[in-house]
Amino acid sequence: PLKWSAEGYDNKWNSGAATEYFLRNTLKYQGDNWGIKQPKDTDQVSWFIWLCSFFAWALIYLFVWKGVRSSSYAVCVSLPVKLFLILLLFIRFLCLDGAGEGIDIYLTGEHNTTFGKRFEKVFIWTDALGETFLSLNLCLGIMNSYGSYNSRNKPVIRDNFIIAFANTGVNLILGFCTFSIIGYLRHLGDPA
Repeated sequence: PLKWSAEGYDNKWNSGAATEYFLRNTLKYQGDNWGIKQPKDTDQVSWFIWLCSFFAWALIYLFVWKGVRSSSYAVCVSLPVKLFLILLLFIRFLCLDGAGEGIDIYLTGEHNTTFGKRFEKVFIWTDALGETFLSLNLCLGIMNSYGSYNSRNKPVIRDNFIIAFANTGVNLILGFCTFSIIGYLRHLGDPA
């Protein structure tokens, strides 16, 4: 069971137990009596969240401080870490009960009475390709900047194909992760 599905989160504002858990325990925005805290309250700031945010901004500053050279070191460190974490999540989610059924829905697009027609084969793959194009468009400015720092004889077309196929591959793996969770939720009960 998840922390926010425990007793005590009785959905007083009809906002969902996960939202109430986020507001109460993570952001410390609401008191235990569900009143919104006033600025005079000393514990209004969640110091853990503030320190994590400060640490993230300090890392970003250090990565871009000396320009492209320092940011390339950041990418050499952060990219393998992200891919390793995605691989760990992929393995973990495939081991969940009912994950195979979610993956069957992902690969075949077969719908049933629980999910309805929203998971038909055409819609799954068009949405997946739309997400792939969206993520490629997000890095379009970075790719222009990347191209301006390359030498004239650099095989840019090869690099573009590598980036596009790597992005599509990661998106497909994340689709397996997502639909294995959907299969697990279906195994637990109707997720809708």
